[in-house]
Amino acid sequence: MTPTPGLSSSGSPGSLEPAAFAASGPVAVAWQRTQDIGLSLVAALPALGVALVVYGLFWLGGALLRAAVVRRAGQPEHVARIFGRLARWAVLTLGLLVAVTVTFPSLTAQSLLSTLGIGGVAIGFAFRDIFTNLLSGLILLVTQPFRIGDQIVAGSAKGTVEDIQMRATVIRTADNRRILIPNAELFTGRVQVNTAYPLARAGFSFLVPHASGPQRASGVTLRTLQGLDMIEQVPPPSVIATELNGDGVTLSVRYWVQPPARRELALTTSAVILAVHRALEQEDIALGGSLAVELQPPAASPADPAGGPEPRSSQP
Repeated sequence: MTPTPGLSSSGSPGSLEPAAFAASGPVAVAWQRTQDIGLSLVAALPALGVALVVYGLFWLGGALLRAAVVRRAGQPEHVARIFGRLARWAVLTLGLLVAVTVTFPSLTAQSLLSTLGIGGVAIGFAFRDIFTNLLSGLILLVTQPFRIGDQIVAGSAKGTVEDIQMRATVIRTADNRRILIPNAELFTGRVQVNTAYPLARAGFSFLVPHASGPQRASGVTLRTLQGLDMIEQVPPPSVIATELNGDGVTLSVRYWVQPPARRELALTTSAVILAVHRALEQEDIALGGSLAVELQPPAASPADPAGGPEPRSSQP
């Protein structure tokens, strides 16, 4: 008699043949492992619930800490918000680590720290530029070399600071374009802050022929400057002779304006030039050559008052 497949040679429903058992072996192993995973998850449910409660407490503590930092940071509002956000992230990270150790008791703080240390090195190399800009942004926010609303020049970019973010600083140019400058460039590079002081010096130069009387032209110009309300009288304006040649004498006009924004400098300089020109015309003083205008404050000269204006305080 031919034995039935899957039965023993005696015909009884005994054990499976080796070939049939081998065919069903991987399925049985997979099923067993699935059952083990399910049982382990069920056993971990109480610990998972405790971990969620712990993380919820840390989440609440992070929110309260953020509000406290924003309220008592002693910094401008946008800086306080960033510090509060960083404090909340730190608390949430700590809460996540505690929740993981509660859920998986086999994980210890030492193993987590070692894992984070190795991963931190790899992440640090991969995101080195991002972390550099992040740290530079924090230092810029704390030290405040410039503020929102200041006009700065950094390399070839110049404009008004609109926002100081964690990664980059946003400036708006005079022709209404937005430029994002990485904070690392501003921290390590040279930055000119045109509005760091309450006053800024501006001026222009013009040539007075010898026949027109340079000394008389200097007196008329100075009296005109002293009668203008649009410029500051302390420090006082000045008119000095800076060049002498065969064509005449070059007179340089210097005065201080407030506020020192570039637009106000340009508008004030335009009004001053027109007022001086009108006064010289009334005195029949002819001019020669071209007009040189300085809208950016030049370096201090011996004619300037000692010390100049006081700098703006770095504290809000």
